Amino acid sequence: MTLFRGTTGSESGSSLLFLTDDAVVASSYIKNGGQLMKYDISNSGLYQLKYTGKLDIYKGINQGSNIISTEYKFMGKDIVNAVNKLATPHP
Repeated sequence: MTLFRGTTGSESGSSLLFLTDDAVVASSYIKNGGQLMKYDISNSGLYQLKYTGKLDIYKGINQGSNIISTEYKFMGKDIVNAVNKLATPHP
């Protein structure tokens, strides 16, 4: 599964990471010269993280565009660091 995030320049050291399945929604969060990042994560990996309580998946409404998308909240510094290693710039 491909997920997205717009970077803001204040990502380091967090124990929470929010990703979405909608590139348009993710790009609305870009600030301070950030960029749109892409994360390719296996469905089985997402399932395992959800099962162990390290991932919440829910529907969210983007404030700027009112687009409804699925949001993925990764919890825990180790998980956030591991997921961030999967990030690549999205053209």
